[in-house]
Amino acid sequence: WGKDNTVGELTLNPPVTLHANNTIKQAITKIQNLQFHQFPVVNDEHKIVGVVTTTSIIEAINKGKVTLESPVSKAVIKAYRKISSSTPISELGRTFTRCTYAIVDEKYIITHSDYLTFFKDTAE
Repeated sequence: WGKDNTVGELTLNPPVTLHANNTIKQAITKIQNLQFHQFPVVNDEHKIVGVVTTTSIIEAINKGKVTLESPVSKAVIKAYRKISSSTPISELGRTFTRCTYAIVDEKYIITHSDYLTFFKDTAE
Protein backbone atom coordinates (compact mmCIF):
# COMPACT_ATOMS: atom_id res chain seq x y z
CA TRP A 1 0.00 0.00 0.00
CA GLY A 2 1.08 3.57 -0.68
CA LYS A 3 3.50 2.97 -3.56
CA ASP A 4 1.32 5.05 -5.90
CA ASN A 5 0.80 7.89 -3.43
CA THR A 6 3.25 10.57 -2.31
CA VAL A 7 3.73 12.48 0.91
CA GLY A 8 2.50 15.58 -0.92
CA GLU A 9 -0.99 14.05 -1.02
CA LEU A 10 -1.24 14.25 2.76
CA THR A 11 -2.58 17.41 4.32
CA LEU A 12 0.60 19.41 4.93
CA ASN A 13 -0.10 22.43 7.10
CA PRO A 14 2.53 24.92 8.22
CA PRO A 15 3.76 23.65 11.59
CA VAL A 16 3.47 25.27 14.96
CA THR A 17 7.06 26.10 15.80
CA LEU A 18 9.23 27.23 18.64
CA HIS A 19 11.99 29.79 18.23
CA ALA A 20 15.45 28.70 19.32
CA ASN A 21 15.40 31.48 21.94
CA ASN A 22 12.08 30.42 23.50
CA THR A 23 12.56 29.13 27.03
CA ILE A 24 12.07 25.58 28.22
CA LYS A 25 9.15 26.90 30.28
CA GLN A 26 7.52 28.33 27.12
CA ALA A 27 8.07 25.02 25.33
CA ILE A 28 6.48 23.03 28.15
CA THR A 29 3.51 25.40 28.21
CA LYS A 30 3.04 25.01 24.44
CA ILE A 31 3.31 21.20 24.73
CA GLN A 32 0.68 21.18 27.46
CA ASN A 33 -1.68 23.63 25.76
CA LEU A 34 -1.56 22.08 22.28
CA GLN A 35 -1.03 18.43 23.28
CA PHE A 36 1.82 18.09 20.75
CA HIS A 37 4.87 15.95 21.49
CA GLN A 38 7.32 17.61 19.11
CA PHE A 39 7.88 21.02 17.56
CA PRO A 40 10.24 22.19 14.83
CA VAL A 41 12.62 24.82 16.19
CA VAL A 42 13.39 27.77 13.95
CA ASN A 43 16.04 30.49 13.88
CA ASP A 44 15.63 34.22 13.15
CA GLU A 45 15.36 33.44 9.42
CA HIS A 46 12.52 30.96 10.15
CA LYS A 47 14.68 28.03 9.01
CA ILE A 48 14.27 24.77 10.89
CA VAL A 49 17.38 24.15 12.99
CA GLY A 50 16.09 21.03 14.72
CA VAL A 51 13.20 19.54 16.61
CA VAL A 52 12.40 19.62 20.30
CA THR A 53 10.40 16.74 21.73
CA THR A 54 8.99 15.93 25.12
CA THR A 55 11.68 13.25 25.37
CA SER A 56 14.53 15.63 24.46
CA ILE A 57 13.34 18.09 27.12
CA ILE A 58 13.09 15.34 29.75
CA GLU A 59 16.59 14.11 28.85
CA ALA A 60 18.01 17.66 29.10
CA ILE A 61 16.33 18.14 32.50
CA ASN A 62 17.63 14.80 33.80
CA LYS A 63 21.18 15.58 32.65
CA GLY A 64 21.08 19.00 34.31
CA LYS A 65 21.50 20.79 30.97
CA VAL A 66 18.46 23.04 31.30
CA THR A 67 16.38 25.07 33.71
CA LEU A 68 12.98 26.60 33.03
CA GLU A 69 14.69 29.74 31.73
CA SER A 70 17.16 27.95 29.43
CA PRO A 71 16.67 28.45 25.69
CA VAL A 72 14.90 25.55 24.01
CA SER A 73 17.93 25.27 21.71
CA LYS A 74 19.68 23.44 24.59
CA ALA A 75 17.20 20.56 24.20
CA VAL A 76 16.94 20.52 20.42
CA ILE A 77 17.56 17.41 18.33
CA LYS A 78 19.60 18.56 15.34
CA ALA A 79 19.49 15.26 13.47
CA TYR A 80 16.02 14.59 12.13
CA ARG A 81 14.53 12.71 9.20
CA LYS A 82 14.12 14.91 6.13
CA ILE A 83 11.86 13.82 3.30
CA SER A 84 10.43 15.31 0.15
CA SER A 85 6.78 15.78 -0.74
CA SER A 86 7.50 13.46 -3.70
CA THR A 87 8.49 10.60 -1.34
CA PRO A 88 6.18 7.58 -1.74
CA ILE A 89 3.83 6.99 1.19
CA SER A 90 5.18 3.43 1.40
CA GLU A 91 8.67 4.82 2.13
CA LEU A 92 7.20 7.15 4.75
CA GLY A 93 5.64 4.10 6.39
CA ARG A 94 9.05 2.43 6.58
CA THR A 95 10.53 5.62 8.02
CA PHE A 96 7.85 5.71 10.69
CA THR A 97 8.87 2.28 11.96
CA ARG A 98 12.11 3.97 13.10
CA CYS A 99 10.99 7.48 14.09
CA THR A 100 7.83 9.31 15.08
CA TYR A 101 8.04 12.36 12.83
CA ALA A 102 9.71 13.70 9.70
CA ILE A 103 10.28 17.16 8.22
CA VAL A 104 8.85 17.53 4.72
CA ASP A 105 10.53 19.92 2.26
CA GLU A 106 12.18 21.69 5.21
CA LYS A 107 8.89 23.40 6.08
CA TYR A 108 6.30 20.89 7.35
CA ILE A 109 6.29 18.30 10.11
CA ILE A 110 4.49 15.03 9.57
CA THR A 111 3.70 12.48 12.27
CA HIS A 112 2.32 8.99 12.75
CA SER A 113 -1.11 10.51 13.20
CA ASP A 114 -0.98 12.12 9.72
CA TYR A 115 0.04 8.80 8.17
CA LEU A 116 -2.72 6.85 9.93
CA THR A 117 -5.34 9.45 9.01
CA PHE A 118 -4.34 9.24 5.35
CA PHE A 119 -4.49 5.44 5.47
CA LYS A 120 -7.91 5.46 7.13
CA ASP A 121 -9.27 7.96 4.59
CA THR A 122 -7.85 6.34 1.44
CA ALA A 123 -7.36 2.60 1.97
CA GLU A 124 -10.00 0.37 0.44
